[in-house]
Amino acid sequence: MQHKSKNDFFKARKANLTGGWMVNVAENKLTLGEKIYQIFGVDKNKLDKSYNGILRLIHPEDVRLVTDFSQQVLNAGEPDYYRIEHRIIRPNGEVRILNEILKTGFDENDQLSTINGTLSDVTEKRLNEKKLIKSEERYRSIFECSLAMLITVDNDRKITGFNPEAYKKFGYTPDEIINKDISVLYENPDDELKVSQALTEKGKFYGKVKNIRKNGEVFAVQLSASKLYDGDGNQIGTVGSSLELK
Repeated sequence: MQHKSKNDFFKARKANLTGGWMVNVAENKLTLGEKIYQIFGVDKNKLDKSYNGILRLIHPEDVRLVTDFSQQVLNAGEPDYYRIEHRIIRPNGEVRILNEILKTGFDENDQLSTINGTLSDVTEKRLNEKKLIKSEERYRSIFECSLAMLITVDNDRKITGFNPEAYKKFGYTPDEIINKDISVLYENPDDELKVSQALTEKGKFYGKVKNIRKNGEVFAVQLSASKLYDGDGNQIGTVGSSLELK
């Protein structure tokens, strides 16, 4: 069971894919908002609104999670906000992922009297997050295994990533190079300037530059660099791939 803030509860009430519901504990009565029926994919007039009826819509693997959570909320000793995420299976067999935020209310005798909840369909959001994780894992695999030197830099020109080949060629350890200015890797400031100008004007650079190792040895590389963007199209830095020229 996870606690949520008051702001989270009211933000959820405003979400497009969110429906509201309320339980009157004393009367054992459940009231559902119209959006709930759409989220569950059920006919309003056919839904069994008893606890067991609702439970039959929960994914079998999540039933224990939901029942344990419900018991913890019912045993709560004071007003609070709670959160749970679980799956349901719609009557047509479609699996959806739901996020619930609950608010408990108590009467003048300090007895649990009401439970107000919001129910949000977060299926697409969670699937997109999984896709992003898989994409990052693939990127990390390429980054770690590449025979080229791969280096990432943030918008302040600070080094944020160095792959194993880059550590090998430049002779630095992570503590020595991460968060350092990219200029430390250039033997000639003019090379750094032409790369920077090309990235600013064209968004990419391809050409020869001279780098310098930790021990002071200068070596030439063929560098390919481009701007780096996040999922929303915002530039978060640059990435460079280079091979040492013999």
